[in-house]
Amino acid sequence: MKKVLSILLCAVMLAASVIAAVPGSAILSDYNPISSAPADLTGATGTADSYMGAVKITPDTAGTAVSFTVPGAGEGGTYLVAMLPASYGVSSLEITVNGVSAAVMSAGHKFAAISLGSTDDATVGFTCDADISIYVYGTCSEARTGEMLEAANGSLNKYDEDYLNLDTYDVDRYTEYFWEGDLIFNESFFPVEEKDGTVAPIELNYGIDRVVSVKNSYLDKEYIYGVDYTVENGKLILLPGGSMKIYKYDSVYSDSKIDASWRQTLDGNYAFCGQQPMYFYGYCNITYTTGDTWEGAVPEQKGFLLDNILTKLESGSGTVKLLSIGDSLAGGANASGDLGAKPYAEVWCDMIASALGRRYPDVTVESNTIAQGGADASLCITKMNEILAYAPDLLFIEFGTNECMQGDDPLASGGYVDTLTQAIAAVNEALPECDIVLVAPIITNPIFFPSDWFYAYADSLYTLERSGVAIADCTSIYQYMLTHKRYIDMTGDFLCHPSDFGSRVIVQTLLRTLERGSEAEYISGLSQRILKYRYENEYYETQWQELTALAAEGEAEIAACTDAALARSAYISNIAQLGGVQSIADIIEATAVDCSKLVFNMSKLLDLVSGTLSLNVKYDGSEPALVTTLIGRRTPYVLLDYTKGDGTVNAEDYGYAVITLKHPTSNKTGSTDVKLAFGINGKETAAEAAPIVQSDEYRSYIIDLTDKSGWSGQVTSLKITPFASPSNDDVMYISSVVLCADETEALDTAVERARIANKYSDSVATALIADSDDAALLTVPGNCTVLLGDADVNGALNAKDILLVRRTLVGMSVAKPLNTDAADMDNDGEITPADCLLLRKTLAGVIGEDSRDITFATVSFSDKMQAAEIVTERDGAAVSYDLSAQNISADDFKYVSLCAKTGDGSAVAVTVTLTSEDGSVTDTLTISSGGQFYADTARFTSLGGKLTSVTFKFDVPAGSTVYFDSFVLSPTITAARNAETVRVGAANLI
Repeated sequence: MKKVLSILLCAVMLAASVIAAVPGSAILSDYNPISSAPADLTGATGTADSYMGAVKITPDTAGTAVSFTVPGAGEGGTYLVAMLPASYGVSSLEITVNGVSAAVMSAGHKFAAISLGSTDDATVGFTCDADISIYVYGTCSEARTGEMLEAANGSLNKYDEDYLNLDTYDVDRYTEYFWEGDLIFNESFFPVEEKDGTVAPIELNYGIDRVVSVKNSYLDKEYIYGVDYTVENGKLILLPGGSMKIYKYDSVYSDSKIDASWRQTLDGNYAFCGQQPMYFYGYCNITYTTGDTWEGAVPEQKGFLLDNILTKLESGSGTVKLLSIGDSLAGGANASGDLGAKPYAEVWCDMIASALGRRYPDVTVESNTIAQGGADASLCITKMNEILAYAPDLLFIEFGTNECMQGDDPLASGGYVDTLTQAIAAVNEALPECDIVLVAPIITNPIFFPSDWFYAYADSLYTLERSGVAIADCTSIYQYMLTHKRYIDMTGDFLCHPSDFGSRVIVQTLLRTLERGSEAEYISGLSQRILKYRYENEYYETQWQELTALAAEGEAEIAACTDAALARSAYISNIAQLGGVQSIADIIEATAVDCSKLVFNMSKLLDLVSGTLSLNVKYDGSEPALVTTLIGRRTPYVLLDYTKGDGTVNAEDYGYAVITLKHPTSNKTGSTDVKLAFGINGKETAAEAAPIVQSDEYRSYIIDLTDKSGWSGQVTSLKITPFASPSNDDVMYISSVVLCADETEALDTAVERARIANKYSDSVATALIADSDDAALLTVPGNCTVLLGDADVNGALNAKDILLVRRTLVGMSVAKPLNTDAADMDNDGEITPADCLLLRKTLAGVIGEDSRDITFATVSFSDKMQAAEIVTERDGAAVSYDLSAQNISADDFKYVSLCAKTGDGSAVAVTVTLTSEDGSVTDTLTISSGGQFYADTARFTSLGGKLTSVTFKFDVPAGSTVYFDSFVLSPTITAARNAETVRVGAANLI
């Protein structure tokens, strides 16, 4: 029945398409999306735009008459669904139909339906003196305009054009919560090149569904879609050649300090920051809709703690006085209103007052600010008389940024928390009706200051929260945003001051905190907040599992609390536990410096650099690597002091050195050598050289130290000379220098360090024998057919075969070995007179010649062992696995791990042959004795090309049984060892 229905549906569709093809037909033309340029388009170019879902029509030149034909839409007339983007600055466009003026297309940010007034096919035309494009989505009848506009505008449909067109500061829209809804107004970003001169896609708080507008910081210039930017995979793509100013990489970042405006970063580089016009005015704003949801913490409504101020606001009469005290952020530094620049957005203290005035229109909201740049919380004490004289109903206290940037402990005696406690007590005593909101600091630039410092300050405030005192946790909102956005996209100075967009984080967090809410909702909010605590840090798997387990326990504990105080106490104790879980950065920083395995993945290794000549040396955390830049041509070298490591390094323990580095193709120096000269007991040895190649990938080079003169004693230093005959400004990236005991370890290390440096993943390819079909993929190589009686295997039966068998029977030595498979004519497993008799009968013609297929092993699937069961019929039987269809490269997979066991529990040596299009390489592994599955790994570091097969030959006698669980192809020895552990553990669960 389903098949019949499908045929009928196809017939209906075919009929519809035939009818639709008839000119003037109303069946198709009452709803006609246009997916390609009209065939008769003149005076313009038509291009399909997949993001807009429309055809972009661009006149050949300004002033050119453009025309194209659209089908009529039957009764009700024809409507053209199109858009004249407002970004062109043209307010409207006259549309003609069949040469007569018919309609006006107004500029906007959405598609609109324009009546063409014709029921028949119509020639649409327009002429514009400006360089513009219009986007045509399709034509439809009047009855279907709503349907087509819904499809054309998508998520923009529910918004009026006037609402979308935000070209000035609007307190209502600036205070719409970032974590709610699907429309984001004026989210800022800073257009700047990457180090290689490209412009990376701009990642925003959310993935973009539809762009409303992209504007400059003043909001008085709108950039043009398709000219200045486009959208791909939910991200903003800035186009070359557009009118948007894109700053050069070196206008923001540098390897050296240029002047006082360049501040050193945590990784030893420098960045341009401070009160600079390019940061005030260089950022841009995007308004867009999204289908994504907020996954970060949401500020809790804490009005139940702030009953005094909310009662006054809700009373509907009188004046409510707000006072903010703080550092330069409270003063509104870098807000456009503070700078006297468009769009004149208020500083956050005043924006809150304006927003509360809108929420409570019957109350007069008065606002005042006490702010001092560079101040810390002690300003609350020195300005206490001013605070009390103003007698606020609500006091915002905003400090912590300057303390954080000094690295101060918030809990230190006389520090941040102690000072705030003293200030709160003074206000409570003099102004018992004044509620207080403590503003947790936003995060300053993470390339200068560790974000963990700011988390500690935010966490410390929770001990102060109680009735009349609430915490506005701005830190967690910044924390979440920085998992999506770059800091440079939210700043007004690239140091610590926010842009208008960054200021809105403070405003919105405070406004949410001032909502009434309930105690139960507060408890629920804290329980959910614990699940998102420090989620942006990177953790190793073990620590991540610990963190998530603790967070889940904390969530349950907090949710079970019956009042706010208990919930807050549980939250404080649980975040203390979570804060104790080490991130990757924590672990690396705490890692001992093992000079036998120098891996330049942390800046503290710069402490080993005790002297350089003609080289600028720094740590680059984005690689990570030790970066050496040539600044002079006199014997450039890096000297590393091994005595500053943790523990001594003895030369006798090592026979090889592996150095992993990158010699970029952009270097002027071509072929060159890298030289390593070790200091032994303080005396420098002769340098060992390795020729290196230019490549934009890291490569490993092995240096043999086994016969090195003087290689005995404590290694005290290492001098690396990265260039021979270098050119100025050449750069070498040194990822690691690792000493290895033997050649095998050196080969493993070379592969692994290069992959890690190039940031390749360590995924493995596992061939698991899980059922009979998988077992059938293991073929037995070497099977053959023998002619029965052909004892000398010359392909024929004759008297020589009789003679060879008879001599064997009487124990005489024979010059040519007997083929026992052919001589055992009755297949009873031994050579006897009966076989000789059968051979004589065959030669006499009494019986005919016969042959037998010889099998080296049989392969089946063992349900009991859940593995392939290989029964050997000949000594040293083997199985092969065809890899040719799997498109696996030996360049990516260098190790083969086998998980197996023998039926009798004996140990077995296995010869592994890995074959690629470039050839074959053989190595051996061992399956240990015992009743369990074991795994071992064979190495193939020299093989390249596409893999075609792998063969496993078992050194066991005929009649043995081997159980074959799996084999795993791995890119590194560490991945192989992990695979061994996983497969052995799984195989032995049976």
